[in-house]
Amino acid sequence: MATKGYVVSSDESGNFYKEIYLQDDASLPSQGIKVVIDRKALHNKFNIGREVYINLSRLYVGEVNTGDGVVGIGGGSDNDELTAISEGQGVNHILRSQTTEDVAETILPLAEITDEKIGMFVTLRSVHFLKEDLGHPLVASKDWYDTKREINQCAADTITTFLLETSRFADFSDMPIPSEGVSIRGIITKTYNGSDLVVALNRYEDIDSDTSSCMDE
Repeated sequence: MATKGYVVSSDESGNFYKEIYLQDDASLPSQGIKVVIDRKALHNKFNIGREVYINLSRLYVGEVNTGDGVVGIGGGSDNDELTAISEGQGVNHILRSQTTEDVAETILPLAEITDEKIGMFVTLRSVHFLKEDLGHPLVASKDWYDTKREINQCAADTITTFLLETSRFADFSDMPIPSEGVSIRGIITKTYNGSDLVVALNRYEDIDSDTSSCMDE
């Protein structure tokens, strides 16, 4: 049994580590999945848009952190948690095709993000950060591993809240939080313990200026 997907994450900036996210279609995705691989600099082999086939025989499907709600593919299981696919397993089970597709924008309102969107690369339009966070670095100095920054979006007189999570190890962790309405392109995933859905950036440049979203209301 095999599955196919298109790479939508990159570890080049350090915001992802020993994992890639695949979605089922480059243009019209309906689902995504995490693949944990015991290798660094995965972006050199699994670039964004790369078509990848995975032979699931003797691999495992489950959660890296029990109860986090993020389904992944791994090379083994330890106390009911996924372990990474080893270099040797990867040679026999992960096939990188010669095809690289352009990953299209999948624009989602914050209110429509659910667990079913985990692993997908999405665009969040006209969102803004909290006023008290503006100008501060994405990762707070007090946080050892990562920081979750609240983002908001207004629609139909309703404010929807979501979280942008950034790793301390990302090369853009000290970059400032924009003081304007923005669009954010990133992968939907969850916090380490699975308590919240979050969006994670591939790179800082995936935050773009956008129309204001009720920042002054």
